[in-house]
Amino acid sequence: MNERFVVIDLETTGNAPQKGDRIIQIGMIVIENRQIVERFSSFVNPECNIPLFIQQLTQIDEQMVKEAPVFAELAPEIAAKLKQSYFVAHNVAFDWPFLQAELQLAGISLPTPPMIDTVELSRLLFPTFESYKLSDLAQTLNIAHENPHQADSGAEVTAKLWLRLLEKLRSLPLATLEQLKRLSRDWKSDMYAMLDAMIAKKMTLREEEGYVYYRGIALKKRVDVTPKKQETPFSFTTWLAERSPLPFPHYEHRDGQWEMMKLVHEALQTSQHALIEAGTGIGKSLAYLIPSLYVARKQQKPVVISTYTLHLQKQLIERDVPLLQQIVPFPFRVALLKGRRNYLSLDKFVSFLH
Repeated sequence: MNERFVVIDLETTGNAPQKGDRIIQIGMIVIENRQIVERFSSFVNPECNIPLFIQQLTQIDEQMVKEAPVFAELAPEIAAKLKQSYFVAHNVAFDWPFLQAELQLAGISLPTPPMIDTVELSRLLFPTFESYKLSDLAQTLNIAHENPHQADSGAEVTAKLWLRLLEKLRSLPLATLEQLKRLSRDWKSDMYAMLDAMIAKKMTLREEEGYVYYRGIALKKRVDVTPKKQETPFSFTTWLAERSPLPFPHYEHRDGQWEMMKLVHEALQTSQHALIEAGTGIGKSLAYLIPSLYVARKQQKPVVISTYTLHLQKQLIERDVPLLQQIVPFPFRVALLKGRRNYLSLDKFVSFLH
């Protein structure tokens, strides 16, 4: 497998090379054997005016490119770096046509290299992310991106993103890689040979653990984290009496919150209904979650929390559950249950794949 990748990001005067738009900055990162081995960046004199909008967006003005080399001066070096390499970009449909047009203007004919589109692969490998803009991906994956609209920073981030995508691919089970290989011929990214090499390597390793299989689809095994019974009892009454401060920044004790905890605990312990009205800001979620956890722990039974809105459901999972893990002195497991339309039918999914 060819392990040399040239990651490129461009800043340009517009988005249409066929209409005369030109490159004003190029950033290149060379990766070999999963390591960044070379960096190259340069402003480029476009031999034309830079629109004001582009100057404001990129912070690259005409004075900055006035003494820069024209693309023809850089073209031989750029073409040499691209030989025997994969071309990697965050949206190859933008960067490659620009680069190809500039190379042709410089009198250099370069065969189209194999392409890797990190937008496409990010959508594939991180399907739950909310955005696939490079700056948003960098933030989500904790990749530093100091100058979002400059090519040197863009190339650096794209290179690190590509290494993260490769790492993700190598972590996938054999069955998933085989499915991806079968589908990859229809992608923008030329991944077939790489996936084939990954599969060959996986087949030499010991049998994978942690997965169950359904009609050729690998699914992660459910990990049972149910805590073992411990001799030391965890008493809600004792915890309540201690009145430990909750782990909020600048936490202030609220009597209403603690009174609600007592009422919820009493209702659960005695199997009674309780109707409680509490004002905004009291901390209702923790007031019913904390006693619910203690009762579930004591009785070794689940407690069901029904929410009226998806927003509250998300808040409980993303904000309140991590807080609960800091508050209560024992481990617990949380499962999120949604309506049928929120779940994937494996049979339909397998049929769709084929």
